[in-house]
Amino acid sequence: MKVVQRSFLFIRAKQPFWNWARECDPDLMEFAPEETEGSVYLVEEDFFELDPILKKSFKMILETELSAVTDDHNEWPEKLTFELFESWFSCEYGNSTYDLEKGGIGTYEVEL
Repeated sequence: MKVVQRSFLFIRAKQPFWNWARECDPDLMEFAPEETEGSVYLVEEDFFELDPILKKSFKMILETELSAVTDDHNEWPEKLTFELFESWFSCEYGNSTYDLEKGGIGTYEVEL
């Protein structure tokens, strides 16, 4: 087992996000937000306050989550604000990240 020198943010969409997503894609399955998968974002290893990390990262996270529904930026909300992020997503965080696999961690760049 390896220790990954990053902390993490676990982001889960709330009902307002799913309402918007169904407007973009009416065929999207309907389910309760707590039944959906979340996303993990790795951030600097040691931080003591969540708010500055979220304020620094929210736009990139928001764009990533919106892109998972539609790449058409015209369908995205007009303003991607921190308030929108907070109303559409919940966030949990942790300082310990472990890799239980034997191989290395593969990465690739994503353009938004």
